Amino acid sequence: MEEEYDIKEDIDIGPDSTIIGVIEPDYPGGDAIVVSVSIFKERKGVDIRRFYYGKDERYHPTQKGVRVGVEDAGHLAELIKKAE
Repeated sequence: MEEEYDIKEDIDIGPDSTIIGVIEPDYPGGDAIVVSVSIFKERKGVDIRRFYYGKDERYHPTQKGVRVGVEDAGHLAELIKKAE
């Protein structure tokens, strides 16, 4: 039986970050969207960022993304739900 592929193993993310979820690319080698939680400058935050697939066959972060404090994450989630 073939093992299921876990994209999280191929994502380069900082050592103090935890991946919460991944929107996988629509096609092989496409960009992924990664949601993670980390502490930066002593503040816990949620990062939603686009990752590109590199020649080394791993995903790397781009500058395209947003980081919000955890205190604002719930409000952001409510706004996103309104877009549905």
